[in-house]
Amino acid sequence: MLVKPTKKISKKITDLTGITNEMVQDAPSIEEVLPKFIEFAEKLALVGHNIKFDYGFINENYKRINNKEFRRKKYCTMEMYKKWHKEYYDMKADGAKLGDAITELLGIDEWSNYNNNAHRGLNDAEYAHKIYQKMV
Repeated sequence: MLVKPTKKISKKITDLTGITNEMVQDAPSIEEVLPKFIEFAEKLALVGHNIKFDYGFINENYKRINNKEFRRKKYCTMEMYKKWHKEYYDMKADGAKLGDAITELLGIDEWSNYNNNAHRGLNDAEYAHKIYQKMV
């Protein structure tokens, strides 16, 4: 679900994600979306590619809204991939983007499927889960 940001989306972020200010102008606020996400996630661990970014965003807003810390176990597929890449190929994993991990671990067809909706929450979550399962 897209969330209406409190600031304008920069060109850099639009270039990276394809998300424009027009796309989020009528989106719900984080105050509306976050409780729904917390209810959906229940007490489960979170899995994501560069989970520190997402977890930090969730925690910052959870603290602001609820006046307490958000605490969940989390697994970072980017860090797992870097470690896996180094162990299995004995080289540093410079290309640790989600798309890179998908290509290497799941194949070019999966990357093509992923790339059709890259940088969208559900799509990124589904593919982070797929590579998590592959590495575990």
